[in-house]
Amino acid sequence: MDEQKLFARFSGAKSSIVSWSGFTLIEVLVALLVLGLSVLGYAALQGQALAMTQAAFWRAQAYDVAEQLAIVVHANPAQQNFFLSTVDWKMPSSPLPLACVGRRVCSADQRLQADINQLKTQALLQLPQAQIQVDRCAAAATQLCAKVAWSGNSVTSCETAGEGCLSLPLAVTAL
Repeated sequence: MDEQKLFARFSGAKSSIVSWSGFTLIEVLVALLVLGLSVLGYAALQGQALAMTQAAFWRAQAYDVAEQLAIVVHANPAQQNFFLSTVDWKMPSSPLPLACVGRRVCSADQRLQADINQLKTQALLQLPQAQIQVDRCAAAATQLCAKVAWSGNSVTSCETAGEGCLSLPLAVTAL
């Protein structure tokens, strides 16, 4: 028995020959709709992945700047008042010259100011609209925090890690 007779026998059809060939227009349109939606979903995921990659890149740059700031604070533990009150943390519009480079005699205060200027320059070059500051941590007033903000965010409102800012507690207790 050939296939058509077998199909007719089991389907209850009376010796009619059933012929199917190709797809209907509705099936093709549904398949295109499903394909189009999957491509749109993939494009949305790709855009979101790019945005998250960019945010992770800025956060890594900010951690690098905060780590360098922590190194300067740890290297100068007796200068806490200098970090908390004397330093002008306002960012310049262009990189700062390093005052102690090439000098044989450089005082501790000049070296510290040169380190801070170098940090400001590093922040300017690595982050958009960067701000850096050493301040007391909000959670523990006896602890110092290195604060870094970028992309228009402010270091003064940067107690919790959010988009565009971070606050890194330092292992130095405030005096």
